Amino acid sequence: DIDTTIRNVVQLFRDTAPSPRSTQVFADTQETPCEIACAPESLKQILINLVKNAIEAMPENGEIRVINNGLVNRDGRLYGELCVRDNGPGIPRPLLATLFSPVRTTKGKAHQGLGLHIVHDLVKQSHGLISCRSSQQGTAFEILFPAHSLSHEKSARDTAP
Repeated sequence: DIDTTIRNVVQLFRDTAPSPRSTQVFADTQETPCEIACAPESLKQILINLVKNAIEAMPENGEIRVINNGLVNRDGRLYGELCVRDNGPGIPRPLLATLFSPVRTTKGKAHQGLGLHIVHDLVKQSHGLISCRSSQQGTAFEILFPAHSLSHEKSARDTAP
């Protein structure tokens, strides 16, 4: 269930006071459960990396939202759609072009520049899709994970030896 992981990750950042710059992290979840075909630990790592990056880019009084947009149909397939959105300064266009590649970081010695590359790999391993929009009004990472299909699971059980 996406919502449980979202709430746990947001609570983790609230409990550990991730930023002295008074950044607030919010969870926007659905009332109806939405299950996706992604390992819970992978989803957790994806969200932690994206929120951590957003916090590091935030000015004072920044806001980050981890949003479950529910199910979306893309080209005839159902996906669970997540969004990690902030109201920060945005990502410069030259960096946006190579966003998911392992690159030399501009953040300093404590950073390896692999966070978004890892996010990209984890999304791809789950057969998902990830995109990023960025402007001076903020950045949004939108992720589509294949929706967990109960009928597919039932078919697999029914045909098992």
